[in-house]
Amino acid sequence: MKHGKNYREALKKYDATRQYDLQKALEVVKEIKFAKFDETVEVHVNLKLGKSQTVRDTVVLPNQFRGEKKVLVFCKEDRVQEALDAGAAFAGADEYIEKVK
Repeated sequence: MKHGKNYREALKKYDATRQYDLQKALEVVKEIKFAKFDETVEVHVNLKLGKSQTVRDTVVLPNQFRGEKKVLVFCKEDRVQEALDAGAAFAGADEYIEKVK
């Protein structure tokens, strides 16, 4: 597969055979960014623990996904109240069709 010019330029700034300390790794990641969207970074950390030692922890990301979901029901006017009673946040027909367009 052929890669683009930005990708090839980014690879020239990165040495895959080298292990970077955390500060330098962050600098390299920021420097080799080549996509026009927010890229994903995968991190592997060697903690040098024994076989009997384990690490369990969680990380809270700064931009969390919101769990709240809103339901929009497209229905005839005589069924609007029934849809709202069933848990829909919005119900109707023509007014919501125009908003969705």
